[in-house]
Amino acid sequence: MMIRCVCGQEFDALAGDVGCPECGAILEVRSDRVQTVCGCGATIVVPESMRGKSTPCTSCVAHVHIPADAPPAPPRLKVAASEAIRAVDTKGRRPFLFSLLLLPLLMSILGGETDLRDRLERTRKNHAEVAQRAENLDGFLKALPDQRAEGALLSRTSWVPWAFAGVAAVGFWAILLYLFPMGRANSLHLWTVGLLIGTVGVLLLWGFQFLALYSRRLQGGGAVGLIILSILHFIGDSYELALDPSKGFFKSLAGFTFGVGLCEEVCKMLPLAIAFRLGAQLDVRGAVAWGLAMGVGFGVSEGIHYSGECYNGLAGADLYGVRFISCVALHAVWSGTAALFLWSSRGEFEEPEHWYGMIVPLVLAAMPSMALHGLYDTLLKHDQDFLAFLVAAASYTSFFRLGARYRRREALLGTPIP
Repeated sequence: MMIRCVCGQEFDALAGDVGCPECGAILEVRSDRVQTVCGCGATIVVPESMRGKSTPCTSCVAHVHIPADAPPAPPRLKVAASEAIRAVDTKGRRPFLFSLLLLPLLMSILGGETDLRDRLERTRKNHAEVAQRAENLDGFLKALPDQRAEGALLSRTSWVPWAFAGVAAVGFWAILLYLFPMGRANSLHLWTVGLLIGTVGVLLLWGFQFLALYSRRLQGGGAVGLIILSILHFIGDSYELALDPSKGFFKSLAGFTFGVGLCEEVCKMLPLAIAFRLGAQLDVRGAVAWGLAMGVGFGVSEGIHYSGECYNGLAGADLYGVRFISCVALHAVWSGTAALFLWSSRGEFEEPEHWYGMIVPLVLAAMPSMALHGLYDTLLKHDQDFLAFLVAAASYTSFFRLGARYRRREALLGTPIP
């Protein structure tokens, strides 16, 4: 039946306790109640069986006739909006403790950590004879004493980042369990999708990047083949814009958004999209838990990659902290945000007859995270570190606000949350 909330919002609801999707108030809807008005102005609500009968007015005690066509009684305000919101978000503001994981990034920016390029250049000057003999960066660092530059935490061939990765994975698992309700997800889900994205997902991303960057050498047959090649060309061009240091801000932004951001955020969301395609009945909290875990898996795997390629032999301790704490958390927030949009459009994944019908809703769900991801990377590329930190903070804010809105909408419209 259509009901009207005290805030004026009209919506369809079944009998029972329901929540207003606009203000969050809890309303009691009774389909077996009718109402009429006494001569004194009081509203009389009685069981439907009283139609055509009389009953004393609760205000003036006069007998009031209940018409046979008396309208249904309006919903009764059971819990005010502010109280309902607090009841749904049972963990209060505890998820905002997740924001503390940005501290390593902030401290690195405020502390003015030496840029890796500056440290490398200084080391080359101090070890000019080694630099002359080395053919590349890897050979130069391996030829240095202890295989590290001055001030570097680890040697070039160190395996310690794998230990960092293990600690980060276990630590984030504990943090997610403590700060975020799991809904219909569980620990096994988190480890499964996290490891899946951290291994198969990253390999898939690298393969897709390779195809995009070398798509000019490929040929496709048929309309579908041409469309796929066109998409690969577009993404490949975007990657080239992102990686080219000579490109200006807006070209870099386009490159990072439609190259790096698109590929990474879509690849991170694939397990959840496939789960919805197969009819998984995840609630919004479970979907967010999946999204966070997939972001953690990707971030940890990326940390191992960057440690081996860029940090080992050059970086100080703080950069490892940024990579395995702040960057992992930021990837989790971006994929958690995409998971919220994916959950809201989950019905679209069950409708397409072919798998490629999932592409459009998947990309649309990932677009907000793509935009934030692209802007963050672009600002870092152009040495605007503090502005990049503000984008990271905005990513957190939007994630928490959207999460609260979707959890409230789901719970107050009657979907049970374990």
